Amino acid sequence: MKQKSAGLEISTEVSFRALRKIFRPIVKYMIARGITFPAVTQLLKSLYVEVANDEFPLADRRATDSRVSMLTGIHRGEVKRLTEDGAAESETAPASVSLGAQVVARWISDPLYLDVDANPLPLPRHASDGGDVSFESLVATIRRDIRSRPMLDEWLRLGVVTLDDSDRVCLKTKAFVPQKGSEEKAFYFGQNLHDHIAVCVNNMLGEQDSLLERSVYYHRLTPASIETLKKLATELGMRSVQEVNRLAAQLDRLDGGRPDANQRMNFGIYFFRGASDDTAPPPLEPAETKSNRRGKGKY
Repeated sequence: MKQKSAGLEISTEVSFRALRKIFRPIVKYMIARGITFPAVTQLLKSLYVEVANDEFPLADRRATDSRVSMLTGIHRGEVKRLTEDGAAESETAPASVSLGAQVVARWISDPLYLDVDANPLPLPRHASDGGDVSFESLVATIRRDIRSRPMLDEWLRLGVVTLDDSDRVCLKTKAFVPQKGSEEKAFYFGQNLHDHIAVCVNNMLGEQDSLLERSVYYHRLTPASIETLKKLATELGMRSVQEVNRLAAQLDRLDGGRPDANQRMNFGIYFFRGASDDTAPPPLEPAETKSNRRGKGKY
């Protein structure tokens, strides 16, 4: 059986092989967190119904229960129940994430808080010691009704910042990636994987113009070579994240209050290492132009 997508024929077998790869690390995460298979089946049922209703309407109208049942293979009575129940969980970011991300974004983009090499400065804890260039003042630029001490205590707990010998607050990471807070890490786990996979799905289905999704893949390298590449990828990746963040922060301030400021973006990097399984991607056709292409030495 073959599926047609964006002018390409893709066999169901190939799709299942891809899905198996995608699901494997997610299944590892679920088992580690005590999330059982029966619980996941209920979640998937709900998602199947939700996506069928939202993404596959007919003639600008919502799909009927019968159509959703046909698309998903879920019994019509179950479709009706799940549709009426609606989404079970909120996707709102934890408060510590949304506020913290804004503070870090300002810290690593505003020249006031950067040294000559554009690295975030260590900040005195109190405005009485550092004036405008202090952790207290930095937090106040985002939310004047939030005291800096509770945020500092939470960030020390999460491993986002440390205190140096001069009692200055030092940013430990150049993006808000908590080292210990499970709720915050779970939020970014879901958000980043969703956005990356959504880009891939868009490019595979050809729903709109191809979006940026590139990678470099080699599968027969020594551990020493991997370490060399990891170092380069980390340096270049963090530099690109900082540059994009710097411009995004400027545009965010300019766009504030505009009626059409209703879009979001997400730009990220990753570097994976693992044992080679001697598998290589299929060769690219000469006319290959898809933005999600990958292969040995391709990008």
